[in-house]
Amino acid sequence: MRTKTSQLLVTKLNGRSSSRTADLVAEEEPLAVRIQTPAGRTIPVTTSMRSPGRDFELAIGMVISERLATQEMIRGAKYCTDIDFDSQQYNVVTVQLSGEPLRDPRTSLTVRNSSCGLCGTAEIADLRSMVEPVGSTLKISSEELFALPDLLSDLQPLFSSTGGVHCVAVKRSNGRVHAHEDVGRHNAFDKVIGELASSRLIGEPSMVAVLSGRVSFEMVQKASIAKIELIAAVSAPTGLAIRSADEMGITLCGFVRKGSANVYTHPERIDHSSSGAQKQLANS
Repeated sequence: MRTKTSQLLVTKLNGRSSSRTADLVAEEEPLAVRIQTPAGRTIPVTTSMRSPGRDFELAIGMVISERLATQEMIRGAKYCTDIDFDSQQYNVVTVQLSGEPLRDPRTSLTVRNSSCGLCGTAEIADLRSMVEPVGSTLKISSEELFALPDLLSDLQPLFSSTGGVHCVAVKRSNGRVHAHEDVGRHNAFDKVIGELASSRLIGEPSMVAVLSGRVSFEMVQKASIAKIELIAAVSAPTGLAIRSADEMGITLCGFVRKGSANVYTHPERIDHSSSGAQKQLANS
């Protein structure tokens, strides 16, 4: 299909009246991700529903998020032409590695079930054993924090036209913003991670992630792998996300609006004093 949107006829209700009209909706298609070793061995990784587009970034981001490879091990990505149906060749991506994967793709870091009940201890311990806590180089004012969701307003064309996708943006210390949309919020984050990894930017200090939706454990996991120091979300985090962010040294903020935010972990990165706020405004 290879299209991000489709126009369909819908019945719109308005009080007691109704009408048939065209409506633009977001599309989704499956993407199968594989990795290939230098010896030519191809290993299936996962299949995920996604918004078509930026598939190479998504596949690379998935491979890095699952800790199958570092950004230095990524040699490239390509669509697969060794499948039976031509219509599906753009729904299969192979990520080429410079060495063997760091772990067995059949065992995933991403949580698939609640095996540890309410506590999440096993999940956090697994994450902690595989990823080092992020550094602490970031310092921002509360005004800068409150303004972060504004970044998304000009970066969500697909949401503006359909209302059916998520967006994740990562702002670097130089002001450059990397953002992607997708029907899956995890995919949107992976697309950004894939873009950063392709440019060898993972590990750059003082990066901030802005999320259009809620913050789950998986989103904190991705932030920790990408060495992002602060997450600002317009919605709520889960309890496991908060405990994970605290363990990984990430400042986690939810319900970020103009003039307000809930800071759940590591508030020391945010200068909310009046003098600090005035200084930031004077330099802006």
